[in-house]
Amino acid sequence: MQLYWSLKSIPELADLPADERRRLWRAAFGRTFRHWELWVAFVVPIACNYVGRWLGSQVGHPSIGSIVGAALGGYIFGHVAIELARPYLRAELARR
Repeated sequence: MQLYWSLKSIPELADLPADERRRLWRAAFGRTFRHWELWVAFVVPIACNYVGRWLGSQVGHPSIGSIVGAALGGYIFGHVAIELARPYLRAELARR
């Protein structure tokens, strides 16, 4: 599984200048909202936050558990968004 740390780590965007990379990402990311998978992934950080808070409260640190849960959920959301956006990025690059 590929880890995407920035827009530059997405293979379709890696060789582009920063301003072009951001422009293409915004266009592709906007199209991902047409997919039900993104809407399900949108709920994941909230659910992970609650689970993390609950687990953290079991050991006396609910805030830390909440932060860890939200970070994990945010990573999952970001990964789903990138995977859904990649076909749109490829299509946009093929039109150039």
